[in-house]
Amino acid sequence: MIKLRFRHMPLILTVALVFFSLSLTSYSVDLSLAKQYKKPVFSLHYMSINDGGSSYYIGLGYQIIMWRKMTGTLSVYKMGTESYYLWGFKSCMEDPGIPLEVRYDG
Repeated sequence: MIKLRFRHMPLILTVALVFFSLSLTSYSVDLSLAKQYKKPVFSLHYMSINDGGSSYYIGLGYQIIMWRKMTGTLSVYKMGTESYYLWGFKSCMEDPGIPLEVRYDG
């Protein structure tokens, strides 16, 4: 087993702080874009659901779900953005955990 010496602790803490800062920054940027119904830039497209165009994105410790569910009327969708940071990720088959707003796609 490798013993961590006290002189290695500042390096380990610095690496952890840099990782956390990158994660939080990329999460903030991606969430801001997703709330404007634009694709996130720092996360990977994980899956799309055939319910009208809902998309799942995975980033460094976070998940963003861009809901787009069809209604009974053409060009009318229920849309919203849901996000999770560090824990509480959703399965791709669950229903939205947020109220969705009705938007007209013309």
